[in-house]
Amino acid sequence: MASPVEAPPPRGRRVRSDRCVVTDLTDGWSVAPGSPDCDSVPETGWLPARTPASVADVLREAGVERADLDEQDWWWRRTVDVAPPAPDEELVLQLDGVTPYADVMVDGRTVASVRSMFLPVSIAIPGSVELVIRCRALAPMLARP
Repeated sequence: MASPVEAPPPRGRRVRSDRCVVTDLTDGWSVAPGSPDCDSVPETGWLPARTPASVADVLREAGVERADLDEQDWWWRRTVDVAPPAPDEELVLQLDGVTPYADVMVDGRTVASVRSMFLPVSIAIPGSVELVIRCRALAPMLARP
């Protein structure tokens, strides 16, 4: 007997089931370009974004033209605003479809690396956090022997 398929949660709502609570994180993102040789989060150049989307989608929506998308790192950030878990619960942030090669940071600390967009990244979080994802420039990686 097949198990029932759960419908995705309505956008922007937190949904509780017997197994888990799902919070939609589609809105509230920002994206900025960064230099591949700089490990600091960019201070300027942030554009509003929704997910799922590519950098090209975000730039097109903002009316920005760039020919060098693979020459730069692209930083995504968002505040994840959720209540802390109860003592008998675990709060897990799951990211699906993140472009490799990427580093995932929670409150300024690198907690995961993405090497395949087909493998989800799951991270235990304590409650509300600042999430930053650095998608590394592909051109320098592809130029390596």
